[in-house]
Amino acid sequence: MTRRVIAITLLLVLMLLGLTAGVFANTIQRSLTLPDMQRMFHDGPAGTPTVVAQKPVTPTGKPATPKINLLAQDTFQRQNQRFWGQASDGHTWTADANTLAIFSVQNTAGSITDGNGTFNAVLGPVSDNVDLLINGSLNKFTGQNNFGSVLRWHNANNWYKAYIDGNHLIIMRRVAGVNQQLVSVPFAALSGASYALRFRALGNQLMARTWQTNAPEPATWQATIKDASLNKGQAGVRVLIQPGTLVKITSFTASAATGTV
Repeated sequence: MTRRVIAITLLLVLMLLGLTAGVFANTIQRSLTLPDMQRMFHDGPAGTPTVVAQKPVTPTGKPATPKINLLAQDTFQRQNQRFWGQASDGHTWTADANTLAIFSVQNTAGSITDGNGTFNAVLGPVSDNVDLLINGSLNKFTGQNNFGSVLRWHNANNWYKAYIDGNHLIIMRRVAGVNQQLVSVPFAALSGASYALRFRALGNQLMARTWQTNAPEPATWQATIKDASLNKGQAGVRVLIQPGTLVKITSFTASAATGTV
């Protein structure tokens, strides 16, 4: 009798286990076939565990662009006109640029032609530390003419100038009507070719470099000097020309200079 009871009990237990396995069989099978489980138990070739490649993270931000504090700019992209008039940034050219007929805008360039002597064109506010970049050309260097840019321009008798004369890059000053050359370095410029000229005043440091337009800008300053005679003023263009001389300025950009030399 006891054996019969035990046998019946075991039979009932086995039946219950069979029913349980049948109910959960599908769930267990799905769990074992999930991608994560497959990767967990799958080996690559030669028993090497398979490494699942992760998608690269794409940066959502962009590198910050240094902010340029623009003081004055002219691209000369306007109709032919007498005088230089109003620049592309809305400032009006002053000094000789809007009073003398030798100044005009011709074929998207500021033209200065058929004058005899020195002439000035000034643009933008009074400032102290300035970086000025101009692009321009002179039709024929004679040794008696030049074109360049001015910084800390107070009036025709007080300014700093960086210019090319065909053979040199020169920085000079005029204070109380007296001219003085501060530094001169050799630089051969071709008549009629377009040149970029960058002139910077930062504290008592004056720096200049020049290169043919569309060529790479030099990494170093070609002419440098310290001078504390003038501490602020406007930016502009100054030329020395003769009858038959044609100067063309195709761009003018003055911005605040910051940092170190």
